[in-house]
Amino acid sequence: MRLVVDRRMDVLEFVTSRIRHPLHFDGVAFEAVGAEDSQGNLRAGCLFYHYKPVLGGHDIEASFATEGVWFTKNDGPQLLRDLFMLAFWRFGCVRVTATVARSHKRARKAAEQLGFRQEGSIKWGLGKDKTAILYGVTYADCPWLDDDDKALIDKRLQEICDGRERAVTT
Repeated sequence: MRLVVDRRMDVLEFVTSRIRHPLHFDGVAFEAVGAEDSQGNLRAGCLFYHYKPVLGGHDIEASFATEGVWFTKNDGPQLLRDLFMLAFWRFGCVRVTATVARSHKRARKAAEQLGFRQEGSIKWGLGKDKTAILYGVTYADCPWLDDDDKALIDKRLQEICDGRERAVTT
């Protein structure tokens, strides 16, 4: 399994066809990251969007979808480390936010296994009578990053805030 960033539209289709609430990306800037198997089949996808400034860096929203086995003891931790380094280091984010339907227990469990923590709920957040649960993870709390990774992110965020560096997004 390996991460791919050069299949943007394939990952967009993969994710949006598998989640329960509609996402519309017409005219919305987004980044797409996929995990593909050795035959080139997508097994997981992540869309990053709604990039916005917050004190000390940026926040970015994420939507994930998976199919079949994509996370193994051998390559799973490295894949997730690389995915979160992309969000925190490359995009200059201090946090990643995910919104999950309250009724989608499997997706909520997956978000928590990825390191996200429940932060609140949004009544009708996904439409009439569809409560959304808000999840977030900061780089400081991300279980897939070690202290060296967090130090690199700290340095980059300081450079971005000082105007010496620029975060990379579409």
